[in-house]
Amino acid sequence: MILKKHEWISEIDGKPITSHAYYFSPEEQTYFHETLKGCEEQKVKAFMREIEIYLDYTQRILDHLNSKNRAAHRDKLFRLKTHYQAVYKNVLEIRSGRFQILPPRQCDPSEWNFQDTKNTKVKVRREIAFAAAILSTPEYLQKIMENLETALEIEKVKRGGGRKADEFGLALQIAKSFKRNIGIPRPWSGPFPNIIIYCFDIIGIKGNDRTRAIRQAIKNCFTLNSPK
Repeated sequence: MILKKHEWISEIDGKPITSHAYYFSPEEQTYFHETLKGCEEQKVKAFMREIEIYLDYTQRILDHLNSKNRAAHRDKLFRLKTHYQAVYKNVLEIRSGRFQILPPRQCDPSEWNFQDTKNTKVKVRREIAFAAAILSTPEYLQKIMENLETALEIEKVKRGGGRKADEFGLALQIAKSFKRNIGIPRPWSGPFPNIIIYCFDIIGIKGNDRTRAIRQAIKNCFTLNSPK
């Protein structure tokens, strides 16, 4: 059992970017149809679509956690934050007029009219001034820096001890979807516990507390404010 991986290549700034997504294999689709035999076909398909998305997200998380590049990722976040801080400082220099891209000696009086769209010097001054005004507002560079700082703090968190079976809330999401599409999830009878274990097996989540994860997921499914 393993989720199928679909890859595609796009291009940004002239460089290829490989993206991917995970989806159920024909074998896994057959398992759900057979396990939920007797349920309305459309509801089974809706349930499968939802948990396929949850498994895709969880597998992406596991891919990153199991990669050897986490330290490199944190280093790049730090470099990006430092870079944006320098950019923001320079943008403020331009906006305040303390640094002029084209100083007065490069222009004559006729080239200070921002409405002249044909004059190269006017165009440079106007577009730089406009960009500096936009980029120095909180909605742009400052917001990027704030989120980079938050991301750095999140990435610094060290995980201790063994990994819990339902560390990412996968069982809870499956329980919600089961309740929404199939019926009441039960911890000991019916197809629900087998489906949870099957999904854990698909993405390689191991652990001795699967039974506890199932019970907790059902409990939270009925006690938390969640969509029906």
